[in-house]
Amino acid sequence: MSFKVIDGDRPGSGQWQREVAENQFSWALREAAANLMQIAGGRQSNTSMLQFDKVMSTALALYQLSGSWPIDIIGKVLPLETVDQRYQDRLREGRYNRADLERWLKDGSTDRLRAEHMIVRGALQLAASELVQQATQPRGGHRELYDGVEWLERLQTEPRRKGSNSSRKRSARRRSDAADDL
Repeated sequence: MSFKVIDGDRPGSGQWQREVAENQFSWALREAAANLMQIAGGRQSNTSMLQFDKVMSTALALYQLSGSWPIDIIGKVLPLETVDQRYQDRLREGRYNRADLERWLKDGSTDRLRAEHMIVRGALQLAASELVQQATQPRGGHRELYDGVEWLERLQTEPRRKGSNSSRKRSARRRSDAADDL
């Protein structure tokens, strides 16, 4: 966890109050967005109106502190963080090191996470298009979703092929060694 030093550095200062209000708004917005996605997927929710009320009340608190609506925060909070962004942030925070990143690149973990991220983004685009009955937008979502699925399938079959080739080679070597022993 990283800490941020803020001007005033004490509860009650204007900067501190704004930081707290931004965090409350960000979290309320994420919860409401996640709940909306679950509702779009067919789950019932009795708390959605309360969550929307919390989003609006925290937005109003931010407006009262700063004199402007938190539009910039919406743009920062709702987009999904890419794998590369997440790795860079964790590297900066000291939670990962270069050796970790190189190992994940080498073993394919990074590619798998990128493919999964592509699938999620495509599915979200499709869901958003369905909600507003937009005919033109789903194509991009379909393409991204299926490209991600194909990428993930390729990643999953490559190790099997490599593994089966190496096991065939080992079997052939064993047969050859056994023939030499005769």
